[in-house]
Amino acid sequence: MDWSWFTRILDGFYKNKKVSLDDLKKATDVARKIGEWLREILPIGPEIVPEMTYSQAIGFFVDHRPSDSHVVKGAMLLQDHPEGRLLIQVFLDKNNDLVSSAEGKLFGRRVIVRSLDSELQQTFGDKDLIIVE
Repeated sequence: MDWSWFTRILDGFYKNKKVSLDDLKKATDVARKIGEWLREILPIGPEIVPEMTYSQAIGFFVDHRPSDSHVVKGAMLLQDHPEGRLLIQVFLDKNNDLVSSAEGKLFGRRVIVRSLDSELQQTFGDKDLIIVE
């Protein structure tokens, strides 16, 4: 799939703060489809928690590690959300590819968090993705 149009939209917005109505519709459609796809393949959540601690976030990978032998690490992705922040936690194989069940559901969860404790916030720093090994 050719994503050059999407890159053009992002560049146009960030550099010029201008996007055509047609481009905005395309980008919105893609974002909606990605959201639907994530809701379909991540079977858990999203639940809302007042504060996510470092211990709770890392504990998820220990307590919910699937028995699939391909799982060797995890990843945490943090995104802005109208109700706080969306924390997506998934399991990865040795090539950093997402690991899913035989039914195609990702091993992981989506959680809306209102805040992060200082240790988890410091771990993320200015990044939105962390690999947990």
